[in-house]
Amino acid sequence: MSLSLPYKGFDGVILIPIFPVAEKLGIKAEWNEEEQSALINGDIRIWVDADYYVKENSDPVTFGPAPQLIDDILYVPMYFSSM
Repeated sequence: MSLSLPYKGFDGVILIPIFPVAEKLGIKAEWNEEEQSALINGDIRIWVDADYYVKENSDPVTFGPAPQLIDDILYVPMYFSSM
């Protein structure tokens, strides 16, 4: 799998493609088409166009900019990878 390039969102935040990055890091990531969401590492749920994520058994945590689905690639704020 080739890595898609990060890009700068309209608000200046760098967004990265979560699935290829997770794969390269050995982190499990699953897509739920019906919910338009991704489950990362089995316990973090993110949704397209929602500016928060939820870790299992926790309250929602705000991202800032919402993840975006562009050409079937889910992009999240780069700092999400350190959360």
